[in-house]
Amino acid sequence: MTSFGPSEWTAICREAVTEFKAIRDELPQGKLRDDITERIKRVESTLTRADAELAQKLGFYLCKCEFPATPMLWREGESAHVCPKCGHRREVHRHAVKVGMNSRDRREARRASGTDFDVFTGE
Repeated sequence: MTSFGPSEWTAICREAVTEFKAIRDELPQGKLRDDITERIKRVESTLTRADAELAQKLGFYLCKCEFPATPMLWREGESAHVCPKCGHRREVHRHAVKVGMNSRDRREARRASGTDFDVFTGE
């Protein structure tokens, strides 16, 4: 049995909805076609809500520009999560990084100076 990840599962569901729309379009106008159209709209709505819930559980930020919420996508060049629908941004502020000698450079400097400190003896 093949296992599907979350993105494959939603893609398969959307593909199924597209197929149902194609079948609906071949039906003649009438009550049956209208009923199928209404059911397809409900399925699309449910699928959109499921996408938002899945995205939230996977750790995505959600934009509340419309209901159901839209998952915000990470844009590395902007260092921000951006809503693909409204463009709202949630920026990630980077903390300042202390620049200095790394541990290897400190060890080499101690060896070169001839003085080394032993934390156990205090000498």
